[in-house]
Amino acid sequence: MPNVTGELKDIVGSTLVSRVGRLRFRLVEPSIVGSGVSAGRILPTADVLVAPDSVGAWNVNLASTATLLNDAYYTLSIEWIEPGMPLTDFPDWEIRVGSRGGPLSDFIEFGGGRPSGGPNLSMVLLSLTEPPGLRRGQLWWQTNPDDPTDPRNTGRIYIGA
Repeated sequence: MPNVTGELKDIVGSTLVSRVGRLRFRLVEPSIVGSGVSAGRILPTADVLVAPDSVGAWNVNLASTATLLNDAYYTLSIEWIEPGMPLTDFPDWEIRVGSRGGPLSDFIEFGGGRPSGGPNLSMVLLSLTEPPGLRRGQLWWQTNPDDPTDPRNTGRIYIGA
């Protein structure tokens, strides 16, 4: 199963040493694996709980949603286990896990199939080769960010499909 990773930190990027939280992943509906070595496996909506470590890092193995027969995805809730905190945060994300693991941000879609809320149109990715995970609508400038005089710089700007 793909390993999904991430960090739970506060809004300024600090660890949550004074707060206790956990993540709850859940399939939006039961599903069945349609192909591969797990074909025929039924996946219920049973919750998968994840406790971040002392610096907020976490990882979890989740079944890939790419081989499911229905359009299933994971939802996430962030639960605060200590007094004085809101009980639960419910991000409105559809988490569609591919066949490979990676950071949670690679798998998030907002309702309607918008990957990670759509691209940040203020950001242009700089690279000589197509950046991994280039999303629909993101801009990629084929250039060497470390050497503007590199003869391999084409100056072309591409948009993710």
